[in-house]
Amino acid sequence: MTIKKLFYIAIAGSLLCFCGDMLLGCFYPMEKVGIFHLFPAFSEEWSNATSIRFIIGGLLGVIALLLMFCGFYAISVLLKEKVGKYDKLFFIASIVFVSVGTLYHCVFAISAWLYNQLAEENIVLAKRISERFFTTFICVAFLAAISFIILSIIIFCVAIKGTWGKKRWVLINPLLFMGISIMVATVLPANAIINGVFDWGQQSLALLLVFCAFSKIPCTTSGLSGIAKRYGYQNVQDFYRIYYKAEDAYATYQKETVKWEESYGENSRKRARVSIKELLKKQPKQTSDYQPQRTVKKKDRGTR
Repeated sequence: MTIKKLFYIAIAGSLLCFCGDMLLGCFYPMEKVGIFHLFPAFSEEWSNATSIRFIIGGLLGVIALLLMFCGFYAISVLLKEKVGKYDKLFFIASIVFVSVGTLYHCVFAISAWLYNQLAEENIVLAKRISERFFTTFICVAFLAAISFIILSIIIFCVAIKGTWGKKRWVLINPLLFMGISIMVATVLPANAIINGVFDWGQQSLALLLVFCAFSKIPCTTSGLSGIAKRYGYQNVQDFYRIYYKAEDAYATYQKETVKWEESYGENSRKRARVSIKELLKKQPKQTSDYQPQRTVKKKDRGTR
């Protein structure tokens, strides 16, 4: 599988993650208190939603992050080939981000589902249980935030050095996009859509931009044979384009070789030798026929 295909899979995963975030987060937010300033807040509207919404949102988030890992892996391959460093740190940070991110979506979906199921019986108890259930996971969720920061810093540091050859890479940074999203969410009036897009979906949208931008980079030599890498082909397409040209040229060469062999090769020499031998065999007969004529002429001269 080529690098471009991995990025396309990651783009599809980012879109799925955004859809899952919309299902989980498109609610009117409650006031954020304490540690909840760093994470999406609970909402009273969870009790009025259908429970299947949280199940589908959690599943989409888990599947999406597994697909997005293909993009992180592709970036680590690019870092190894283009930079020669940071690839191991990026790969480890991406594993932590994906694993903790899947758990994050699961726990948040379960928290919302519990609140939805228990709110009809006792809303105070429902809120207490769901908040405690989610708060125990906040510390683990910090790992996802830290790993995401590491990923963003590596992308930014490599981009600002001009590794990818375009200055616009300086602007394509997840942290920058998330900062703009937070500012927009602060300025705009609070509602369910803004909360879903800019509070929940900011991370998936930021990664969507990153994967789309990386997919525009020409495919690297990853996936080529050792010979192709050694001769410096930049991508798979260039390698096969030149390969097919060489194949056509070789076929033309073989046809010309056959024609040359027919005209000037060993077979033509054999035919030439045979014709010369035949001429040599015929030559004595001609001389023998000519010899009596000469003797007759000599005799005639003598008699005269």
